[in-house]
Amino acid sequence: MVVIGTFPEEREKTQPVFADVDIFCDLSRAGRSDVLADTIDYFELEERIFRLMSESRFFLLERLAEVIAQSVLSDCRIFKCRVRLSKPEAMRHSNPVSIEIERCNGDAL
Repeated sequence: MVVIGTFPEEREKTQPVFADVDIFCDLSRAGRSDVLADTIDYFELEERIFRLMSESRFFLLERLAEVIAQSVLSDCRIFKCRVRLSKPEAMRHSNPVSIEIERCNGDAL
């Protein structure tokens, strides 16, 4: 549950936001070794993203997505990430609001 939005009522209570994060990195070493230390620790990554989202006080999904991407790319083994955020309760009469960004290590944010 996340505090995010521009309307006063969105600043007073949490609402659901769903994250879908794709990472791009060379996983060949882990594919050969079958050793966790040779790959990305997905549990740790999920915990970090969950913490960022639960502590969010941003107004825009776009800003939250940028912060998540920065955090993901702080692992230099990850050279690219795609972050999709969906806010299912944003609109009353249409589908959820969703955004998607792609960032690469070295991108200026």
